[in-house]
Amino acid sequence: MQTVTASDYTIELKLSEEQVNNMKKEIGQRNFRPDLPMGSRMKFILVQEIERIMKDLSGSDYKVGDINFAAQNSWLIDKLKQRGQAIIW
Repeated sequence: MQTVTASDYTIELKLSEEQVNNMKKEIGQRNFRPDLPMGSRMKFILVQEIERIMKDLSGSDYKVGDINFAAQNSWLIDKLKQRGQAIIW
């Protein structure tokens, strides 16, 4: 039996400042979910865009399970990756 973990389906995307600014601009133009903080609205926009691209590429519907932003703590993510590599059997 094989164990499936979230890391089996994890993708890391690096967004440029220009991409983040474009998402903020789109959110403002569409008045997208004004009831939510900007980070949550950016998350919803990114989910929609990734799901659209996946459908365009594959012809099948895919759903994004979750998105986590690590804007100011990417160093921590790198350390956790190093730790993970150290404990692999």
